Amino acid sequence: MKWMLAISIGLLIVFSANAQDSTTVLRDRYNKEAILLSFPYYYKNDVRLPLRKLKDDLFISPKAYIAFEQGYRRYRTGKVLTFTALAANIVSLATINSNRQLSTGLLIGTVVTNFVGMRISFGGKRLIEKAVFLRNRELLFPESKH
Repeated sequence: MKWMLAISIGLLIVFSANAQDSTTVLRDRYNKEAILLSFPYYYKNDVRLPLRKLKDDLFISPKAYIAFEQGYRRYRTGKVLTFTALAANIVSLATINSNRQLSTGLLIGTVVTNFVGMRISFGGKRLIEKAVFLRNRELLFPESKH
């Protein structure tokens, strides 16, 4: 009976030590390799990198890579539409005195274009956030298939 107790305590100590070691390994891996997203940048190992370079860090998870490709394309498209709306808004303000109908039409067009661009951009951001989440999950739990 005493030897069973001794074996049980020994096994408990060994498993406890292994759990602490694996927790330390996961924490170190997370601190060094996990990605923190902060548009239009991301951080990896406390280094700030531009968002366009995020693709290089997503190869460990194919799902994350695909989500990033789709999201980044949408994000860029949305930004282009938003800047186009800004330029058209400036033109509409410049022509307000000479041609009021053109100016009003441009102003309505800029509002619509800006709204569409923002929606597309936000959708792209959501996909990029999903890609980072999938990549970080794959980083910490590589053997699991989700």
